[in-house]
Amino acid sequence: MRYATMCGLVPPSWEGDHNDLALDAAARYPNRFAVMGRTSLTDTASTDRLARWREQQGMLGVRHRNSLSRAQFPMWVAVV
Repeated sequence: MRYATMCGLVPPSWEGDHNDLALDAAARYPNRFAVMGRTSLTDTASTDRLARWREQQGMLGVRHRNSLSRAQFPMWVAVV
């Protein structure tokens, strides 16, 4: 008996905002993996990336830890 299993991959935070290895795994095994990718909350270029975030093959969503105030969070306007 075969079971369908899907696992969400979250790249580790100590590597920074790199999603390449997780996206590679999702591309190799699309029926097994999807990625909750990381992006910088302080880089204003992230706003443009988020507009096309889910267009990346295997990208399911965004995962981040917000320890910044609204004033330090330049993407706040894009998110709200």
